[in-house]
Amino acid sequence: MPARRRYPCAPERWAHRHYRPRRSRTASESFVIPEQVLGLREVARRGRFDPHIISSPGSLVAVLTQVALGVGVAVIPSVLINTVQLPNVVFREIAGPAIISEVAALFRRHERLPTVRNLIDQLLETNANAPFQPQ
Repeated sequence: MPARRRYPCAPERWAHRHYRPRRSRTASESFVIPEQVLGLREVARRGRFDPHIISSPGSLVAVLTQVALGVGVAVIPSVLINTVQLPNVVFREIAGPAIISEVAALFRRHERLPTVRNLIDQLLETNANAPFQPQ
């Protein structure tokens, strides 16, 4: 899949900020991490801080739920901005170049189910500009 910009999601107290990873702002935050932690690692590298990881609930919806409950902040893929909305959660674009996110998919070459075929076609269409092409 092509690059996706990642967004921190945070309690509403961050609503007024355009997010730039900075040690002074983020070192004291507690982070809720999804299964894929590469976004947070890159934000931490750019901001030169070691993230304080407080929770790792797994799914992105579980991560957003914990943020909504005030457990901490999270770095999540931008695709969720228009997909999931929860009270007490705001999304802020991360300054700088996009943070790369990849998705791998395995599927049968001769899949016949229309729903699965549509998903495969969408993955292949989205992946058309990526450096790696499916075999």
